[in-house]
Amino acid sequence: HHQPRLVALASAGLLALGALGSLEGRETLDFTEIFRDPPESVRGQEVIREKFPPGRVAPLDVVVRSGAAADEVLAALRADDRIAEANASSQTDDQQLISLEASLNVDPFSEEAREQIPGIRELVKEAGGGDDSAVLVGGITAQAYDTNRALASDARLIVPLTLLVVLAILVALLRCVIAPLYAVATVVLSFAFALGASSLVFTHVFGQPGSDPNLATFAFIFLVALGVDYNVFLLGRVREHHRSGMATPDAVVAGLARTGGVITSAGLILAGTFAALMAVELESLFQVGFTVALGVLVDTFLVRTLLVPALAVWLGDRSWWPRRPAPGA
Repeated sequence: HHQPRLVALASAGLLALGALGSLEGRETLDFTEIFRDPPESVRGQEVIREKFPPGRVAPLDVVVRSGAAADEVLAALRADDRIAEANASSQTDDQQLISLEASLNVDPFSEEAREQIPGIRELVKEAGGGDDSAVLVGGITAQAYDTNRALASDARLIVPLTLLVVLAILVALLRCVIAPLYAVATVVLSFAFALGASSLVFTHVFGQPGSDPNLATFAFIFLVALGVDYNVFLLGRVREHHRSGMATPDAVVAGLARTGGVITSAGLILAGTFAALMAVELESLFQVGFTVALGVLVDTFLVRTLLVPALAVWLGDRSWWPRRPAPGA
């Protein structure tokens, strides 16, 4: 059968092409970009950013554990090119903790500012005597840097763990290995397409060059859950028909016919539900809604309708390896 191979390769190629949109890269949404209609706080911040040092809108908070070290830290901050201004702001009643404020020379919400945090932490720790706990750097820029690092670390755990758990459940449900493997692979491909294609749309259609750092993780969890759900429904029915004596290609056609209406309806309802998030004021929720709605529609009308059935027909009885149900079993 050359036709299922052609359909499978064309569908997978289209998804892979859309996934390349992620290579363009995205900035992180800053405070002035998170509202679709900027409120007074955003307008006030923009005025401060224009008329004062950029970092004044969100200064770094530097806490020093001794008064002697505070002078050294303050001098080091003032001498550093990355810092526009630094001042002592307050101290505790027992004078054991001194709080300093340092304004960056660049927009404190930018990627450039976040990348400066490790270097500034090293600078103040050395000036404070080298003790890691003697000088601490906080503030919105430092929080954003730490959050992004935590999200990247979490993603390295969440993504493989989710895929392994889903794969194990599919193997248990379908009692085979090959079909679960391509079911999971196609869902990952449709997630990559949704992320890449939506990235291009946000940048070039909606004029939103920044994204919330949580977007990829949220979209991944939603789309893997929903996409695998549809595949379980379809492949479970195909497997039933195959076990009742049908050849795999016929079982695929019968399974599609039996599940098509239900899955299509469910996909449209879910896509509509997530698309409702596009009406809210926050750009981050707008982007989650758009990305997940796009991914659900691709899962419903391309992956489940063309790609998975084409793979099942192409692979034939090999889909059910290592268990090959005998006709009528």
